[in-house]
Amino acid sequence: SGLLLHAGALWVGDHSTGRIHVFRLDGTRVRVINTGLGPGSITGVARSSEGWLYVLDARRDRVVRIRS
Repeated sequence: SGLLLHAGALWVGDHSTGRIHVFRLDGTRVRVINTGLGPGSITGVARSSEGWLYVLDARRDRVVRIRS
């Protein structure tokens, strides 16, 4: 799980699937990012000003950087 509010969108880390869902503030889903981490992995989400998405991978005790 993890939530990030950035540029008018809510980024939701889905712990059960390992994906990140991006929603407009009206609730419309606009994007799904498959992180490749698998179920039970995501415990946090952050984004840098350079456009990188940082995901906390609880299964492997690491931070993964993804181009978003």
